[in-house]
Amino acid sequence: MAQRTHPSRGRRTVDLGRDEVSPLSDPALVGRTAAPRLRASWRRSQGYGVPQDEVVPVFSGTPDTGSLLYECAHRVLTDLQATIPNEPVSLMVADSEGFVLARLGDDPDIRRSLDRVHLAPGFSYNERNAGTNGLGLSLADRAPSLVRAEDHYCTDLRGYTCAAAPVLEPVTGELAGSINLTTWSAASSGLLLGLAQTAANATSALMLVRAGGRAVRPAPRGEVFHVLGSHLAPDAGDPCVSAA
Repeated sequence: MAQRTHPSRGRRTVDLGRDEVSPLSDPALVGRTAAPRLRASWRRSQGYGVPQDEVVPVFSGTPDTGSLLYECAHRVLTDLQATIPNEPVSLMVADSEGFVLARLGDDPDIRRSLDRVHLAPGFSYNERNAGTNGLGLSLADRAPSLVRAEDHYCTDLRGYTCAAAPVLEPVTGELAGSINLTTWSAASSGLLLGLAQTAANATSALMLVRAGGRAVRPAPRGEVFHVLGSHLAPDAGDPCVSAA
């Protein structure tokens, strides 16, 4: 059992203004072709003092399963999981600080593997704690993010590909959290990021409906799941099932 750990305890941090131009220390990253967003994230991770050889667990406490974000994301991810049974994909929701609230998935191998790197409910996976990863990057940049295998800052994570998309609070536009899908790097698909974006938009839309006090009707058996845009009026009905 990991102990509760302060995110910055024992970490060396540097001024990120200077770190923006400081060279990367990992030769594997220095020589790797990558998008500017990834390279900026690597430099931030180095500046935060994130270890490259292991993920240091940062346990932040028991997740709040009564929050609106949790309830809506769990509903959306449960429906999404039903469309990809037995696939080696782990579906997660985290709050705006990178604190993992829930993780769904049928594949026991990837579940055990993610437990070993502490990508699990109760642990923080923002950039300051885990370096460059899909979930952390989507929160740092407030943008959909795909981080493949060797693009991860920490070597422990280079066996995975992570696709994540931010969930925005539908009324204020503030960052509510992120939907993250993780699979083996060898099994990753270009569709992974699209699925994450779809789930994030559906979560935001469902939050709008639930916040307005509207009950969400269950999807009839055999009805096709689809997602409408996130800009729904409060009286627009359930955004997570097809029309009758």
